[in-house]
Amino acid sequence: MTVDYLTGGGLTSWLVGGNNQVDKQWFYYRTGGAPGAVSPINNISASPLVQTPAGRLQVTYTNTAGTPFTVRALFAPGGTSGGNETITIVNLSTTSSLSIDLFQFSHFTLNDTSGSENVSIQTGGADNSAWQTNSSGGYLNDAASALPAAPHFAEASVGNLTMSSMLSPTFTHLNNNLSASGDVTFAYEWDFNIAPGGSEVISIIQQVVVPEPSALTLIGLGLVSFALRRRSQSCFRAFWKS
Repeated sequence: MTVDYLTGGGLTSWLVGGNNQVDKQWFYYRTGGAPGAVSPINNISASPLVQTPAGRLQVTYTNTAGTPFTVRALFAPGGTSGGNETITIVNLSTTSSLSIDLFQFSHFTLNDTSGSENVSIQTGGADNSAWQTNSSGGYLNDAASALPAAPHFAEASVGNLTMSSMLSPTFTHLNNNLSASGDVTFAYEWDFNIAPGGSEVISIIQQVVVPEPSALTLIGLGLVSFALRRRSQSCFRAFWKS
């Protein structure tokens, strides 16, 4: 995985089977509880605290203006084709509550440049879960849970439509459209009101599975072999009947 945590690129590379599976995944926020455009979490602080405990990447952004708070993003491996992300928001104020909305935006390609993909999102309780598939048998599962539960929204879309909406000054919430086809994207939203000294945690578990190139070749050869076999059998039957 490659994470651009300084300029807002976010997760820009995730190699599975030697191929990149993601175009972009990153986190965005806004404070105050009113409609408005979101900002990438790297805008919170130009000089985040970066740590790499036990082969993981942990980046902490600290806001000192208004109600002070931190957003900590932890990225950890989860097997050969899995990843775990944990976002922790801490209200550093001892007197004021923090109203903050957090968003995750994802655009996975799954080693498929055709744009022939499908995504569906399930929501319920504290959870959002996206299931994305492509025409070659690849899939992604992205499951996120906020503890404790918070009001949340989701949006499945295509191209740049969701991101354009999120960057609009009149943006309110994700639209809860839960499925899309084509060059798909998906996004989650959680709206928090954090008490003085309190915190919120979002846990995300991801798994990408794509067929090995050799497997795709074998599948293709199998189909060709099957077609040739059917053709030869048809010719034999025709000759026998005559």
